[in-house]
Amino acid sequence: MNHSIRNRSNVCKEILLVFTAFFLPGILFGGPGADPLAFERLEHHITVLVVALPQIGLIIYLLQLQPELALERYGIAPIRARDPLWAAATTLLLLLVLLLIAIPLSFLPGAQRALAEGFRWQFRRWEYVPLVLLTSVAVGYREELFFRGYLIGRLEDAGLSQTAALGLSTILFGLGHLYQGATGALATATIGLVLGIVFLRRRNLHVVALAHALYNTLVLTVGTVLRDLPT
Repeated sequence: MNHSIRNRSNVCKEILLVFTAFFLPGILFGGPGADPLAFERLEHHITVLVVALPQIGLIIYLLQLQPELALERYGIAPIRARDPLWAAATTLLLLLVLLLIAIPLSFLPGAQRALAEGFRWQFRRWEYVPLVLLTSVAVGYREELFFRGYLIGRLEDAGLSQTAALGLSTILFGLGHLYQGATGALATATIGLVLGIVFLRRRNLHVVALAHALYNTLVLTVGTVLRDLPT
């Protein structure tokens, strides 16, 4: 009993330390990409890669240090040929869910102003599309590895139910995007919930990470094209 309680306490401390080091500064001071023009700057892409890749490696390393943990339970396994197809299907699901919640979100206080004047990515340096794809994949794996693979799995290790682990990871994911305003944070939390459900059904990091990357790329590039259309 004492060993079990001590183990759960250690897991909670580990989660808190990783979250505090990786994501709390972004919640408190604005997340990466809060500048709408960030993706048009080479230094932004370099910064994202320099930050994301070591964090991905560190989380995997932390899990590997504990031989009793099966990495497959946290979604870490070799990519399979069908994973990109599942990722594309998940992206379509994300877009459908966002369409369904767009009307209720529009009734939130300040939502109309947020849509008209709030946070909007802008991207017109099309020569940077390969960099956008690369950084989107890096961010997708970084965030999905932590919020879905690592966080849900370790919260379950700490004794939380699957539903509670999913709920907490969804809330923290939404809080991490408060720089987009309340409406943006709620929409992002919804995205996190969908990705969390997909992860729990498949326990596959590649599916949710690639879907996350594809969604971010579409929002950035297609959104810019639509805004540039003559009215």
